[in-house]
Amino acid sequence: MPAFAAFPAAIAPGFAPPALARLLGRAEAALVAWRSPAVVVEMLVTGLHSLRSTLNRDRWLACCAAMQAHPLMALLRQDPLIARSLDKPRGYAGDAVAIDMMVRHADRRGDLAGASPLGRGLHLASTGTEIAAAVRRRQAALAKAIDAAADRTHAAGRSADVLALAAGHLREVEAARAHAGARLGRIAALEPDEKTASVVAKRLARRVEVVAQPVSALARGLFDDRGFDLAYATGLYDMLDLRLATRLTRAVAERLRPGGRLLFTSMASDLWDAGFLEAAMAWHPILRDEAELQALLATATRGLEGIATRTWADDAGSLIWCEVARSA
Repeated sequence: MPAFAAFPAAIAPGFAPPALARLLGRAEAALVAWRSPAVVVEMLVTGLHSLRSTLNRDRWLACCAAMQAHPLMALLRQDPLIARSLDKPRGYAGDAVAIDMMVRHADRRGDLAGASPLGRGLHLASTGTEIAAAVRRRQAALAKAIDAAADRTHAAGRSADVLALAAGHLREVEAARAHAGARLGRIAALEPDEKTASVVAKRLARRVEVVAQPVSALARGLFDDRGFDLAYATGLYDMLDLRLATRLTRAVAERLRPGGRLLFTSMASDLWDAGFLEAAMAWHPILRDEAELQALLATATRGLEGIATRTWADDAGSLIWCEVARSA
């Protein structure tokens, strides 16, 4: 079984509506004239959203190919985040380094030191988009969830055991008070990307059990039966097909301790920034609405006793949160 859903192959720019050519031409002229990169990025986000919402899938993918062949991209590539998303050095967009860029982590300051003035302006704009803000909010919310799990188990006289799925660089663990206070027990980080896993292993070797395995390994009994007080995933479900997402959710739900919960997010089906992600960054997440995610949770937890599920949208509706909770 493949670890991730299949993403669109390269498509020749055989269809490019005049509206796209006008949009890209205006954006290129504005950047050449040194107009505000933030204004240009907002113009692209809005224009690409409009096009994406009115075209069928094949025509929209042809628009993505047309944009990526346009001279504008030479300018946009000066932004380290856009360049990394296009180049996919780990084989996919949205890798741990790209997420660090989106949350403006201190470890990525060196990227901007080597960027052009235009690249720095574009980077400030691309990391100021709504989806980037949602990723920052998600990281903060997960740090609070880790602390809440630690507080609950501390009251019961033990430490919280945490499972991070497709863990990335574990920035939310670093941000948690419980981590700084050494109030967490077992921290298991399942990370398919070996380079990312090696970074975490070097930085947090004494505190984290890093497993460089695909997430599908969890359903095959990767961990023992001690269970977890909190399990979470960040952008993982944006890459999983429905079958694997359902299997993974059930495998984690079965490993939740009493009072434990699984949290994960999905980019919303009406994500405003989807056109920009797909056309300007060649980042094609799987977008789902709340009803689809509710159905996924219902199927994944069918027949499990003491399990409750819920979904909710974040403040701007960019991400849909999902929770699977076991009764205490």
